[in-house]
Amino acid sequence: MSELLGITVGDLVATMKERRVRIPSEIGAFIALEVCEGLEDGPAPVRSSDVRIADDGTISVFAPPASATSEEAARAVVAMLGSLLVAAGTGVPKVLVQLLEEGPTSGRWDLSSLRDDLEASLVPLNRAAARRVLARMLREAQKPRSNAPSARPAPRDATLDAQLDDLLGADDAPAPSEGDAVDGGLDAGLDADLDAQLDATLDELGAPRSERPPPVDPEDATIADEGPPDDDRTIAEDEPLPPPARRAPQRPPQREVDTLTTGLDDAPKGSVVPWLLAALAILAATAAGLALMRPDLVDAALGRPPAPVDEGPTDEDRERMLREHRGRFGTLELQVRPERAQVLMYVGDGPATAEELPLGMALEFVAIADGRTPTRAVLPADASWEETESGPRYELAMQTGEAPMAAEDLALGETRLPRDVGAPTGELGTVRVITNPPGARVYVLVGFAPAVTVENVRTDAPIELLVFLEGHPVARETIAPADWEENADGSKRAAREITLEGAEPPE
Repeated sequence: MSELLGITVGDLVATMKERRVRIPSEIGAFIALEVCEGLEDGPAPVRSSDVRIADDGTISVFAPPASATSEEAARAVVAMLGSLLVAAGTGVPKVLVQLLEEGPTSGRWDLSSLRDDLEASLVPLNRAAARRVLARMLREAQKPRSNAPSARPAPRDATLDAQLDDLLGADDAPAPSEGDAVDGGLDAGLDADLDAQLDATLDELGAPRSERPPPVDPEDATIADEGPPDDDRTIAEDEPLPPPARRAPQRPPQREVDTLTTGLDDAPKGSVVPWLLAALAILAATAAGLALMRPDLVDAALGRPPAPVDEGPTDEDRERMLREHRGRFGTLELQVRPERAQVLMYVGDGPATAEELPLGMALEFVAIADGRTPTRAVLPADASWEETESGPRYELAMQTGEAPMAAEDLALGETRLPRDVGAPTGELGTVRVITNPPGARVYVLVGFAPAVTVENVRTDAPIELLVFLEGHPVARETIAPADWEENADGSKRAAREITLEGAEPPE
């Protein structure tokens, strides 16, 4: 059963060490991120043996949920990340080493803060590409080893090894034997074919090539002496000879086969059991499928009354849900001067989630980090949204600018929206914006002056707006819950007039 669930992280590290193949630091961070997300609903002190990687690169956590605090679970994930970074060799990004040394940048040891830092270290994050890398590594790990002599791996950075060993509590570990190329970690050699495959897919992840250890040059490698083959080994005079191989006694053939029992007696021992188990498994699967697809037939066979048919919400239920929606959401109407001024609405600090966004239209986001230039990102109208249980979802990664910019000199720049922004399909989705650095303020562009109307706006919390036009200072406006007015049908509406400094006042 364990083979069907995949290989554990501990087994993967051990296999890669034996095969002298490094695990890229980006993949180690991705594994830690997936584990961190899997523990958020039920923290547990996860270990490397509790995390399994399937053949398709999917990561699963098998640990008792809610068996630890969020801090204990986060520290366990960081410990596992450390073992993966030791297996990565040289070129580990400083942000990951700093995470091991100092913990999450927020100063809080919890799964949420750790997840934010891991996401930021992987911007731009491509989960599908990362899973393909893991799947290829597993295929290489499952291949039978060749008996051909292998090249001696290149030495690794001893300073980084010592630093990571200290973080992992490996001070008391036994010293490596003479001739080992790695101090407490994995060898850094990489098979040329796998190196090319991994580099191609890591390019999709956006991993800088400068941070990857170079492959070993076969011409510079030294052939390891593995000794003579077993067939050519001479036997010493005083060495006892191996006992001769015994042949299993042959069963005399059965001359007459009259019944099924006789045929089964002639079959090799144990050959019938797998077929019986397979037949039982097929019957069990058929019964389960029948119970799932046609429960009415099962009820009829057992003499139970049929289950009531769910006819969906009644008219009263629909009216009640509509009133509840109108009570929590409203329409915001803005009159802004001068024309073409941009109006942006605050979403949250990255990673931030923007809800109730229309599909089929291009959406533009702005990320602002303290003391840095802002950055923009556009979600195209034809973007491929992920279908989840809670509806369409999209993950957008944003890297803020590096140039310094004072808050009083904030300039948001020109919009990057195309002329044709598309048309709404009538379906609403959620966009999760991941920022680097974490904690950057995320805004979504909601329209341009002179008139801006925003629907499905939450009315139970303050709303922050930014209004910007080149040549004018940025204006900040807040719509408070008390600013909303209730209409006769129960819907809510808020209106505001905004004039930028230096613009002509309204007539």
